[in-house]
Amino acid sequence: MLVAPGAIGYLATRQFDRMLLVAVGAATLSSVFGTILSFHLDAATGPCIVVVQAAFFLLALAGNLMRASRRASAVQPAG
Repeated sequence: MLVAPGAIGYLATRQFDRMLLVAVGAATLSSVFGTILSFHLDAATGPCIVVVQAAFFLLALAGNLMRASRRASAVQPAG
């Protein structure tokens, strides 16, 4: 809950004010979804929140990698 939201925000944007908003949103959404998931799975709440945060991180990482590859392919000269 301390590192993952900041890492998600950093992967999503490089502007600090937007990074804070993304980090707060990721922490809030992962807490809500993790709590709901733990209720339906009848599992511990903390680990479910961490699993949801890990999923958000992987989505942000995949999006960042796709954005970087598109940027790199746009820079390469055709031909």
